[in-house]
Amino acid sequence: MRSWKAVTLTTAAKGYWVIGAMISTVITARFLGPHGRGVIAAATSWVAMFVTFGHLSLAHVLVYLLGPRDRERIFPAVTGSVLVITGAIALLGWSIAGAMQFISRGRAFQHIPLPVLVVAFAGLPLLLWMENGNSLLIVLGDLKRLNIAQITGTTTAILLVAFAVGVAKGGVTAALAATLISYLVVTGMGLARILRHARPLSFSPAIARQLLGGGARLHLSAVGSVFFTHAGVILLNLFRPVAETGYFQLAMQLTTATQVAPMAAAVVAFSIVSRDGADGGWPEHRRLIVQTMLYAAVAAAGSYFLAPFVVPLLAGRNFAPAVSLFRILTLSVFGMSLGTVMAPQWVARGYFLQVTILVMVPAAIAVGGNILLIPKFGMVAAAWMMVASYSIHMLGNLAFVWWIEARAR
Repeated sequence: MRSWKAVTLTTAAKGYWVIGAMISTVITARFLGPHGRGVIAAATSWVAMFVTFGHLSLAHVLVYLLGPRDRERIFPAVTGSVLVITGAIALLGWSIAGAMQFISRGRAFQHIPLPVLVVAFAGLPLLLWMENGNSLLIVLGDLKRLNIAQITGTTTAILLVAFAVGVAKGGVTAALAATLISYLVVTGMGLARILRHARPLSFSPAIARQLLGGGARLHLSAVGSVFFTHAGVILLNLFRPVAETGYFQLAMQLTTATQVAPMAAAVVAFSIVSRDGADGGWPEHRRLIVQTMLYAAVAAAGSYFLAPFVVPLLAGRNFAPAVSLFRILTLSVFGMSLGTVMAPQWVARGYFLQVTILVMVPAAIAVGGNILLIPKFGMVAAAWMMVASYSIHMLGNLAFVWWIEARAR
């Protein structure tokens, strides 16, 4: 019961976050149209790619490193070390993005104007820290603070985006600036709690090496995961009209919205394995997996049948082409859900190389397929490649479940 009470509360917070993101999407879609929505999708996908490459999977390594035995002793040094690493990565990311813009004279980012690019990338250090800060809150067992920060940040984003584009009649840059402020709110609330527990804050070269070493073994899997989703948006922005980017990103965001319960279950599962270990927490974790997959079946079926009504209702008739994309992407819900809720087992067992292989194989297929097919078939190809990637990923996770069950017996 205690795990499902936590799941319920975290699901509510995650659900509100997803609903809030959709409200922001609907507002920008209504006021800025497919072109403006496409520019936002392209800019945020580029930043998301930098975040994916830059977070170095430290969030997962933190859960593994801060086990029950040494948690209190090393927490201040771990927190200080990950703060330094995050700052250094943000500076490196800004330098790379600036070099890409300068050398290509803007062609690397295609349809994205420079002011939009600057505001979008201003959120890079905040997004990098959210990954790590959330893990530290989970390790501390402070899901309440995590949920409150998420709810407060979501509310801030909705109100400011509505004001920026609906009342003040601002454009894409104003919408992204409003979102940036919401990142500050989420990061600030979580960081305040973490720093209180991390006194005296310190930096440890030895712990930094442990973090980076563990991340190096696991990070290819995180890098691979970006090719399941954001690579399709970026390639559409490069090869096709920007409106297609907007249609596909909307359909992808609606599909991601179905992941509220799996994401919440994964947060609780991380707490379980952090508390009881991978084997000790498996019976409780297994129940979460079964219930999550039942949820996935209902979510996929419901999304397919409601797509023709939901898309025009939310984004307007101009986004009608996103209906067929959303229907295709519902097939990826099963792979998404299982991959999300199984992640704590991979991390808690230290199977960093194995999960990297599990992700990189479908990621390579996704990239190759998108490069070959998007120029000719556009957003439909991107949708089917996303489904193929998550289907292959699901088969690998099912094999892992079978292995854990056999070992448990």
